[in-house]
Amino acid sequence: MSPADDPAVIASGPTVPDPTTAAEAAAVLKRWPIVSPPAVATHLASPRGQDSQAIGFGLGAADGHRPRV
Repeated sequence: MSPADDPAVIASGPTVPDPTTAAEAAAVLKRWPIVSPPAVATHLASPRGQDSQAIGFGLGAADGHRPRV
């Protein structure tokens, strides 16, 4: 097995914060025929959805974990 196949490497989850903004996510939903729950649009338009450190955007602290780069 090569180092690239090591489960500890490939199954560890994201390691780089996602710079995508709520506005960019909303634009993708508008551009493509993607059906999302109404709560998604509500969240993206809310102040928390605009917060890049909120869970789901930028990999901010969640459940006591914070990514370190």
